[in-house]
Amino acid sequence: MIGDSATITHTQDQLAATIGDEVVLLGLETGMYYGLEAVAAHVWRHLQHARTFGEVVDEVMNVFEARRDDVVRDVSEFVRTLEAEGLVTISSSEAA
Repeated sequence: MIGDSATITHTQDQLAATIGDEVVLLGLETGMYYGLEAVAAHVWRHLQHARTFGEVVDEVMNVFEARRDDVVRDVSEFVRTLEAEGLVTISSSEAA
């Protein structure tokens, strides 16, 4: 799990565009396109500036009705996927 104080930051190796309610990402290193909808798109838009994991979870909780444990798990998995694809970095001793 990612700790609440871990900082999530976009990398420079991506381009993003909002189309309606969706976000389309292009990983510049991989050449892969990603389409984000609903919660994932909301999280990405919230990451326009570096945010802590706790701030991102709180923002999702403010907008979507879900149990906190579910939000923590789902946002953690999503952010870890973005990290694996080189689209964000996670920095903190709690990010391990």
